[in-house]
Parts: sequence; C-alpha cells; structure tokens
Amino acid sequence: MVQCTWMWTYYTLVTRIFGILTAIVLWGVGVETVTSINVGIGLYLILVALFVSFLEATFLLDKCACCGEGTACNRVWSVVMWIDNWKKAILYILLSIVCFLNPVSSWMAVIPGLFLILSGLLYLGRTYKKHRDEKTKASAQGEAYSRFEDPAEFTPGSPSDEIGTAQISTELPSEDAFEEETEGDIDATDETAPAIPNRQ
Repeated sequence: MVQCTWMWTYYTLVTRIFGILTAIVLWGVGVETVTSINVGIGLYLILVALFVSFLEATFLLDKCACCGEGTACNRVWSVVMWIDNWKKAILYILLSIVCFLNPVSSWMAVIPGLFLILSGLLYLGRTYKKHRDEKTKASAQGEAYSRFEDPAEFTPGSPSDEIGTAQISTELPSEDAFEEETEGDIDATDETAPAIPNRQ
C-alpha cells in the first residue's frame, strides 16, 4: 500500500494555516453580522474569533513563554497547551453548532461554522498523525536496540569464518607420534639401503 508521506510531512503546517484562516473568517463575518444582520450572533462570532485566534497563536506564544517552572503561570499555560489535537477538534465542532441554529436570518454565520468544522476535522486527523509518528519512532528505536543486543552470528563463508579456518595450529606433536614417525623413517632407510657383503 502506497503511503502518502508527503501529506503527513506538511499536515501540521496545513492544519495551522487553516486554523488561522478560520479565525480570520470568524472576525470578518462577526464584524459584518454585528453591524448589519444580527447583533447577537455577531457578538458570538467575535467572541469565538477572539478565542480561536488565541488558541491558534499558542504554538507561536509557546516559543517565547517566560513562565518559570512550578509557578502559577506555568500551570495555567500547561492547561492552555493541553487543549490541542482531538480536544481542540471537539471544542471547535461544539462552537460551530450555534452558527447553524438560525441559518435564515443569519445565513452568513454558516460560513464560519463550516470553517470551524473543517478545522476541527483537521485537528482530529493530527491526533492520528501524532500516534502514527510515535509508533514509527518506537519501532525504529526497537530495531536499533535489537541490533546491539543480539549476539553476533557467524555463517559459513563469512570473512570471520574464513579467518578462523585459516589459522595455523600451534599444538606440538606428542612423544608417541614423534617416536612412531622416527621408527618409520629408520625402517624405510633399512629397506632402501644396499646390502653390504660379508668379507671372509
């Protein structure tokens, strides 16, 4: 099965951009609605736009956050950063419900409602991406550990096996083998030597 690796590579970037675009749509439609169509739904859209803008800017604000460890500011900021992925998806979808309550008198509110739903679905997919990346990283680490922990296996024909078989034995011959070899040499000499005639 072909995996769309390029899609997952830029998925987070696309999700962030679409979230910012959703906040812009909420601001535009909210201001237009509150001035000409429906003040109540317009104020709601402006409040949602303010909230969504803050949530979408957290990944930038987190880079320059100066809250010390263990302080109340740090605890509050941890809660803000906790609202991400599937939690943000549920929140966006719930906020979009009001946009569809009265589509006849405030039809423009349907547009930011659709943007909120689409943005929530993108963050829901980002949750899957996060679990997918963690699983891939864990499997890669497991393979790396197994390479170091498994004992080395030598197969016939390997360079290490050839080196082992090419080693010269340094064992000295035993005394019995030396005596048998010496006796064999003497017998062979006696058989091949010419007979010396007896002088009378």
